[in-house]
Amino acid sequence: TDPRDRPLALLTGATGFVGRSLLRALLGAGMRVRVFTRNPARLGPLGEHVEVVQGDVLQPHTLGPALADCNTAYYLVHSMTGSGSEEEFAKNDRRGAHNFARAAAAAGVNRIVYLGGLGGNGSSTDAHELSTHLASRIEVGAMFLGDQVPATVFGAAMIIGRGGASFEM
Repeated sequence: TDPRDRPLALLTGATGFVGRSLLRALLGAGMRVRVFTRNPARLGPLGEHVEVVQGDVLQPHTLGPALADCNTAYYLVHSMTGSGSEEEFAKNDRRGAHNFARAAAAAGVNRIVYLGGLGGNGSSTDAHELSTHLASRIEVGAMFLGDQVPATVFGAAMIIGRGGASFEM
């Protein structure tokens, strides 16, 4: 069969530990993958069924071309580093997810798959007991679940493996 007939998935976060592993799994399942990244130089060689699109979820104009023709979009955007306050981090997390959800709906994406975190039961009381980072991940998951494009949200505790941020810390 023509490789162009294979389903096309967009993968964000492909430079991270989980993203690299998911990319291998998607390719192993015979999918075509489009990788969306701020820094293509960090990716290295990816294989013939991988397309790279440079962009940033905080720059909405870069999302449309990345999501075009995709059936599924994997959202693994999490920043554990960088400058700025915790409030700024959470605001950018919300803004990026909002931009992504809007662009996915406009592109006709069938499903968003999001890897968030574990913790709380979603009540505002629980949110005050969580770290800003974890509360933000849970909030983004809830945003995707309540949006126009059907979403699958997974919650994971710390994922440790060679090359992952948690492993390095």
